Amino acid sequence: MFVLLVLVSAVSAATVDNSTTMTDLFEPKDYPSAAAIIVMTGLAGMMINGYVYYAVRKATTFGYAFGRIVTSHTIANFGNCFTFGCLIAPLLIINPNIHDTYWGARCGQFLILVYNASLFSHLLTAINRFCVVYFPIKYHLMFDHRTTHISIGIVWSIAVIQVLPYFSPDCTLYLDGPNLAMFPKDTFCSRFIITYMCYYLSVGVIGIFGILDVMTFIGIRFHNRSHVSTGIISVKMNRKREIRFFFQACLQDFAFLSELVLYFSIAPYFVHNRWIHLVMTTIAWIAVHTIDGIIVIIFNKEIRTFTPRNEIIRNSSTAGSKTRY
Repeated sequence: MFVLLVLVSAVSAATVDNSTTMTDLFEPKDYPSAAAIIVMTGLAGMMINGYVYYAVRKATTFGYAFGRIVTSHTIANFGNCFTFGCLIAPLLIINPNIHDTYWGARCGQFLILVYNASLFSHLLTAINRFCVVYFPIKYHLMFDHRTTHISIGIVWSIAVIQVLPYFSPDCTLYLDGPNLAMFPKDTFCSRFIITYMCYYLSVGVIGIFGILDVMTFIGIRFHNRSHVSTGIISVKMNRKREIRFFFQACLQDFAFLSELVLYFSIAPYFVHNRWIHLVMTTIAWIAVHTIDGIIVIIFNKEIRTFTPRNEIIRNSSTAGSKTRY
């Protein structure tokens, strides 16, 4: 399924001309309404990912490595929603022309930074799930505290390096007012880095973690058939948790790929309707990072039932136990 979607995305992007003349463009009088939608969508994403970040940090069901990777991923999701909801949309209302300036285009640069951090966090999650299934004995050595921190550091370092070309005025991504979507400047440099360093790189990375997910699923099926040992109840509980984490990561990967296909391959067919095009591009970009957080909540009961009040009660109980013993 992943490979099929990747191929469809690549072929569609190659055949659809994104520069198709728009017949239903946004006008300045439409900006407040569109900006309000972007702000509300962005704030919803910020609230959900903020909750997930705090809950994951306090949860006990996540292992150290997987919990830290999910946290890194959640920070990137929050950054995407923040950029749209608190920077891009407000500037659209205050002065749309700011987006055409060099400093206004820094919004697009930061957006690509957190987008890439989210993308490579997905890849790191797939690698983590692959290792926990195929190397269960060595897993805690492969993903100890130091290795986990280095891995996450590499993810964000790659994201930073990848946006360095955007400092050039000829290589920028900005909000195009008539389309209300993020477009590259009409220069060779911008088109090159968006096409090859953003789109095709994303398709390639998604293809890699798609293959890893398939191999992980095969490994889970194989290990489930062969597990007979002492302490079988605890083994089954651990396997059940790892399977849940796998399907959580798999669904997140699918959502990410779906947004990529929607943005680059399907949205160009709806250029005749500005509102549908807005939903399939800008809103879809925000929504996938919001859905990421929702998936984490759905797959983890401890996250769903987490409240600051429960945390205070648990800490009080822990402190009382330490006092008695």
